[in-house]
Amino acid sequence: MDTLLTFLVFVASYVFSAYVSQLIFARLGVQNAWLAWVPVANLYPTYVAGEEGQPVLWTILAVIPLVNIISGIKAIIAWVKILGKLNKSPWLLLLLLVPYIGTFVFFGYLAFS
Repeated sequence: MDTLLTFLVFVASYVFSAYVSQLIFARLGVQNAWLAWVPVANLYPTYVAGEEGQPVLWTILAVIPLVNIISGIKAIIAWVKILGKLNKSPWLLLLLLVPYIGTFVFFGYLAFS
Protein backbone atom coordinates (compact mmCIF):
# COMPACT_ATOMS: atom_id res chain seq x y z
CA MET A 1 0.00 0.00 0.00
CA ASP A 2 2.83 2.40 0.84
CA THR A 3 4.44 1.70 -2.53
CA LEU A 4 1.22 2.56 -4.35
CA LEU A 5 0.82 5.80 -2.42
CA THR A 6 4.43 6.77 -3.13
CA PHE A 7 3.94 6.00 -6.81
CA LEU A 8 0.75 8.08 -6.99
CA VAL A 9 2.41 11.04 -5.26
CA PHE A 10 5.34 10.75 -7.68
CA VAL A 11 3.05 10.69 -10.72
CA ALA A 12 1.02 13.65 -9.43
CA SER A 13 4.22 15.58 -8.79
CA TYR A 14 5.55 14.82 -12.28
CA VAL A 15 2.31 15.73 -14.05
CA PHE A 16 1.95 18.96 -12.08
CA SER A 17 5.56 20.06 -12.54
CA ALA A 18 5.49 19.26 -16.28
CA TYR A 19 2.22 21.16 -16.78
CA VAL A 20 3.30 24.26 -14.91
CA SER A 21 6.78 24.16 -16.49
CA GLN A 22 5.07 24.22 -19.86
CA LEU A 23 3.05 27.25 -18.71
CA ILE A 24 6.20 29.01 -17.48
CA PHE A 25 8.11 28.32 -20.71
CA ALA A 26 5.15 29.48 -22.81
CA ARG A 27 4.91 32.69 -20.78
CA LEU A 28 8.61 33.30 -21.48
CA GLY A 29 8.04 32.78 -25.22
CA VAL A 30 9.95 29.50 -25.56
CA GLN A 31 9.05 27.54 -28.68
CA ASN A 32 8.39 23.84 -28.08
CA ALA A 33 7.35 24.44 -24.46
CA TRP A 34 5.61 21.04 -24.69
CA LEU A 35 9.06 19.44 -24.23
CA ALA A 36 8.52 20.08 -20.51
CA TRP A 37 6.62 16.76 -20.54
CA VAL A 38 9.53 14.69 -21.91
CA PRO A 39 12.17 13.47 -19.44
CA VAL A 40 15.69 14.77 -20.23
CA ALA A 41 14.32 16.76 -23.20
CA ASN A 42 12.67 19.04 -20.64
CA LEU A 43 16.10 20.53 -20.08
CA TYR A 44 16.07 22.03 -23.59
CA PRO A 45 13.34 24.62 -22.92
CA THR A 46 14.97 25.30 -19.55
CA TYR A 47 18.25 26.22 -21.24
CA VAL A 48 16.43 28.25 -23.90
CA ALA A 49 14.39 30.18 -21.33
CA GLY A 50 17.49 30.77 -19.21
CA GLU A 51 19.41 31.88 -22.29
CA GLU A 52 22.18 29.37 -21.66
CA GLY A 53 24.31 28.99 -24.80
CA GLN A 54 23.88 25.93 -27.04
CA PRO A 55 20.79 24.34 -25.44
CA VAL A 56 20.94 21.26 -27.71
CA LEU A 57 24.52 20.52 -26.66
CA TRP A 58 23.76 20.91 -22.95
CA THR A 59 20.68 18.70 -23.28
CA ILE A 60 22.76 15.95 -24.92
CA LEU A 61 25.51 16.30 -22.31
CA ALA A 62 22.89 15.71 -19.60
CA VAL A 63 22.80 11.99 -20.44
CA ILE A 64 26.56 11.44 -20.24
CA PRO A 65 27.73 10.23 -16.82
CA LEU A 66 29.91 12.70 -14.88
CA VAL A 67 29.50 15.35 -17.60
CA ASN A 68 25.86 15.60 -16.53
CA ILE A 69 27.06 17.26 -13.31
CA ILE A 70 28.14 20.29 -15.34
CA SER A 71 24.90 20.18 -17.30
CA GLY A 72 22.98 20.12 -14.01
CA ILE A 73 24.85 23.17 -12.78
CA LYS A 74 23.98 24.92 -16.04
CA ALA A 75 20.32 24.00 -15.44
CA ILE A 76 20.44 25.58 -11.98
CA ILE A 77 21.97 28.72 -13.48
CA ALA A 78 19.23 28.70 -16.13
CA TRP A 79 16.53 28.53 -13.43
CA VAL A 80 18.17 31.45 -11.60
CA LYS A 81 17.94 33.46 -14.83
CA ILE A 82 14.34 32.33 -15.36
CA LEU A 83 13.49 33.52 -11.85
CA GLY A 84 15.11 36.86 -12.68
CA LYS A 85 12.98 37.18 -15.83
CA LEU A 86 9.88 36.50 -13.74
CA ASN A 87 10.99 39.05 -11.11
CA LYS A 88 11.24 36.39 -8.40
CA SER A 89 13.98 35.75 -5.86
CA PRO A 90 16.59 33.12 -6.81
CA TRP A 91 16.35 31.83 -3.24
CA LEU A 92 13.06 30.17 -4.25
CA LEU A 93 15.17 27.37 -5.76
CA LEU A 94 15.82 26.18 -2.21
CA LEU A 95 12.19 25.00 -2.12
CA LEU A 96 13.21 22.19 -4.49
CA LEU A 97 15.26 20.66 -1.67
CA VAL A 98 11.99 19.72 0.04
CA PRO A 99 10.71 16.58 -1.70
CA TYR A 100 7.32 16.80 -3.42
CA ILE A 101 5.95 19.73 -1.40
CA GLY A 102 8.77 21.97 -2.61
CA THR A 103 8.02 21.00 -6.19
CA PHE A 104 4.35 21.88 -5.87
CA VAL A 105 5.06 25.19 -4.12
CA PHE A 106 7.96 26.25 -6.40
CA PHE A 107 6.37 25.48 -9.75
CA GLY A 108 2.88 26.49 -8.65
CA TYR A 109 4.08 29.86 -7.41
CA LEU A 110 6.00 30.55 -10.61
CA ALA A 111 3.19 29.49 -12.92
CA PHE A 112 0.26 31.12 -11.19
CA SER A 113 1.70 34.32 -9.71
